[in-house]
Amino acid sequence: MIREKSISSLDVHIHLSAQIPVDRVTIGVFGHDGKTKNVKTLEAAAVRQDTVRLPMSSQLSASDHVLVMCNAPADFYEGCITDEQAFRNRQMTIDEALSNCMSPSLGSDARLPMFGESQTLTPANSAGLLYTAEVSVSPLLAKITVDHFEIDLQSFNGERGRDLFIPENLLLTNVPEALSPGEVCADCCHGDMSHYGMPGFRGHSCLCTNGITAVSGHHFLKNLPLFSPSCDSDSNHPLMLVVKGQFAPYGVGQMLMPTCFPLPLGSIKAGMHYHISATVGGIGSSPVYDAQGNPIYTPLDEINNKITVEACPFDDMFSPNAPSQQYIHNN
Repeated sequence: MIREKSISSLDVHIHLSAQIPVDRVTIGVFGHDGKTKNVKTLEAAAVRQDTVRLPMSSQLSASDHVLVMCNAPADFYEGCITDEQAFRNRQMTIDEALSNCMSPSLGSDARLPMFGESQTLTPANSAGLLYTAEVSVSPLLAKITVDHFEIDLQSFNGERGRDLFIPENLLLTNVPEALSPGEVCADCCHGDMSHYGMPGFRGHSCLCTNGITAVSGHHFLKNLPLFSPSCDSDSNHPLMLVVKGQFAPYGVGQMLMPTCFPLPLGSIKAGMHYHISATVGGIGSSPVYDAQGNPIYTPLDEINNKITVEACPFDDMFSPNAPSQQYIHNN
């Protein structure tokens, strides 16, 4: 008599480290040797009170590993996961990661990708037919916002320098072009779309704010925050937040010239919220581009400029040391 192999089940309890809506969950179950036991993608409707129950065609053990990815693109893992390492190293482009994360309301982080894992399972009954896994998931990107930006220039051709600058956009540059839980992409990209469409162009519109709104003498930030994967400080390709706009060197209402202020951010870590505050002491510099239309930015120095980067928990809307309202210029 041939006995059928027992069918086990796994309850995965998903804990969110940030207040980000979950639309899709992919769960990978792997043996301690890394071999795949199950990979399953479910839409949000199948997640009951942050718990997913997976029927298993093979017996589970306490040493199995569970990997969870939230908000990956549809079919992202379809047919390409041969083992645990393949799940970890599956790279998501920056466009895929940020395709649905922005909304008109400031601070919305809808559908950001999140990842977490558990290295052990807990048996829920003596027969070993039901196991549970507790998995905390965190964002795979850092959030970056500008709490304050000001030009501290008392006089320029007889007028206050701050009155001569019209901010137009914020963008990130030297951002990793892809991300995964297991490795960091070495290729970099940017959010300067000035020369979109040129061969070799590496710009992505998801890395810029697409405008700044002027309200009652303040230039308020629109469509922030910006997002970036983890990024180590690199003296050759430092991560920067760039304030772009127009400067009127001959006076208010006169000819405008494009200018930019590249703010160095240093190393950042996914799952954190970085608040930027900057007071700059000059009029910026004209943007420079290579033959493919990609920007070449030189970060502002620390002698004439005060730039503060404060790391806070991901869900913190404002830094406790920043003004109560986000603005980029105050007349």
